[in-house]
Amino acid sequence: MKNIFITILLPLLLLSCVGKNEYKPVSVVCESIKIDSTITQISNPELEKTLNTYKQMLDKEMNQVIGKSALYMDKGKPQSLLSNLTADVLMIAGSKYLKEPVDLALMNNGGLRTVLKKGDITIGDMFSIYPFENSMVILFMKGEKIEELFEDLASQGGEGLAGCSFEFKAGELKKLLVGGKKVDKDKIYKLVTIDYLAAGNSDLEVLLDNIKRIDTDITLRSLMINYVQEMTLQNKEITSKIDNRAVAL
Repeated sequence: MKNIFITILLPLLLLSCVGKNEYKPVSVVCESIKIDSTITQISNPELEKTLNTYKQMLDKEMNQVIGKSALYMDKGKPQSLLSNLTADVLMIAGSKYLKEPVDLALMNNGGLRTVLKKGDITIGDMFSIYPFENSMVILFMKGEKIEELFEDLASQGGEGLAGCSFEFKAGELKKLLVGGKKVDKDKIYKLVTIDYLAAGNSDLEVLLDNIKRIDTDITLRSLMINYVQEMTLQNKEITSKIDNRAVAL
């Protein structure tokens, strides 16, 4: 598991008197203490005891096994097992949230920070793969803007997608289907993604040109954890596949 840092704030080390028995802080001192194998080198016994207590609690939580992966999953373009899995889960979650089917889902590879190994899946694994507090967003976009989106994705070599299939060659879009059908330029499509992309990041400014935006406070990480737990309750392992959703000709 990655190193964990706890910041100790000591805001009242330097005080200024502003009146009788009245003081205000004029300086804040912060110290970052890394909790790892070097924790035994901390000279303050009371502080070491406190940090060790929190570390043990955190380790217990992070090491909790919540499911099992049938495959080793990595990220990559034009598609990958891990990015496909994440987009699939986003699409499922978006449909549940709206209580009606969404049309497609989009996830960037940059938001996936490590691999999902074959075998046991822990809470810590989910935090390592999805370390950011990205939340689910649902965008309503006209078909013409969906086509522009995929022109951008073609130029970037693909990303994590669900609910669609597209082909591109030398950075140019050659074919696009959403729900197995050609895109209707005037139709309003429901796209589920994360707030980072919905803000136009990763050179996807076209996502800003939407008809309607629904923000949620549901993090991508919590969606993935819930999905793994639900599959485990059904005695199913987590799996993914490479298909025709993104094809470089």
